[in-house]
Amino acid sequence: MKTINVNAVASLKFFKPADSNNPIASAEKRAVLIQPKDYPEMYDRFYSDLSLFLTKLNSGPAKSAVNDLYNRKLLYIMKHLSIHAKRGIFGGCFFNGNKLGGIGLDITELDINPDTGETPIIDDCVYAAYFHYVRSGVLLNPSGISKDTSLHADLIQYMYYLLLKAIKFNILPKQKELLVIVCSYFFYRFHLGQVHKLALENTYKVTNTKLKDEIKDLVKVLEKYKSINDIFKAIVDFRISSDPPPKLMMRTLTTLKPGVFYGLLSTLDYLCGLAVASKYPFSMLSAGMVMSNLQSNIEKKITPYVKSVKFDVDFIKKLRK
Repeated sequence: MKTINVNAVASLKFFKPADSNNPIASAEKRAVLIQPKDYPEMYDRFYSDLSLFLTKLNSGPAKSAVNDLYNRKLLYIMKHLSIHAKRGIFGGCFFNGNKLGGIGLDITELDINPDTGETPIIDDCVYAAYFHYVRSGVLLNPSGISKDTSLHADLIQYMYYLLLKAIKFNILPKQKELLVIVCSYFFYRFHLGQVHKLALENTYKVTNTKLKDEIKDLVKVLEKYKSINDIFKAIVDFRISSDPPPKLMMRTLTTLKPGVFYGLLSTLDYLCGLAVASKYPFSMLSAGMVMSNLQSNIEKKITPYVKSVKFDVDFIKKLRK
């Protein structure tokens, strides 16, 4: 099958520089694009099935967003060379400057037949496209997203509920408050990329006043963490759970499945895509559904960023010659 390296025709974006070294980013770096001009029949069938599903989909942000992509022929079939089995990394978004150049949908993850363009999960293809469109809105608006404190508060709550669901332990009200503190700190420091002091200051803003003095010595351990995966160490250090961190991590991966796990513990754009897309009947992210009202609020706050995305039509034409 003829393909072209995504990096050869477009650029990838990262919410903050450190994200380029995130393991999930390596998959997008090694993705190849299956060009429509080389496989017109496959694309014709794929787009025909997309169109049929979209006509049946209820009106709303997801339908509107994917229609934008469909009408501009921005949806491409791609393959992640670093993935040999289904791991929940089902596509990507690529850019030309500050404009969206396309959304790629992984041929393996989404069961797209390389000969016919058919797939038994065309609904998942639509929601995967929406997931990456949301990501593109975040990646193209880093300044606005970084200042959106209302969105931050909702995303922290979303992280909290996901971990509560995944780890499955019976915890006391005080321990729940401590888990919110842990989620807040890790969100500010590792998702937003704030330095320890600022992340701690922002965390204290959402901390129960009665707890501040009590945890004064405990918060000193926060600075020693090096990555977002250390959140499981923090859960133990804050005495929220007595299970060892590796066990907590494996339980979270098993419960949430790879797509949700990576969305929670990778980059901010993936977290936003997860919070929004998992409120829909997207089988690959079904475990990411925790609270409809909360996730609808996140979607409402992110939608303006998504609607602000501009497209490079010349780039699309160039690929489709």
